[in-house]
Amino acid sequence: MDKLQAMTTFARVVETQSFSKAAQTLSMPRSSVITLIKNLERHLGTPLLRRSTHTLSLIDAGERYYSSCREILSDIEQAESGLLADTATPHGRVRAGMPRVS
Repeated sequence: MDKLQAMTTFARVVETQSFSKAAQTLSMPRSSVITLIKNLERHLGTPLLRRSTHTLSLIDAGERYYSSCREILSDIEQAESGLLADTATPHGRVRAGMPRVS
């Protein structure tokens, strides 16, 4: 299981409060989102979400896990944006050759 993908998917499900909306924003089939969450819960050995026909809500373990996921995902975003900012700005010497004019 790709833990980063599972954490990202779980966070998106919580934020959108919907498997379908999370699937749309992640460009994944709804069935894949549901399977990822089920596999994550199986891996962790505890349910994270309370499901009913019309709503999703976090249980205590889900709240703790979501909080940790948000911190980890935020740290990853900060690390990447810092590196991307460094590589986006040109730096170093620029040399230009020009023909001699007599």
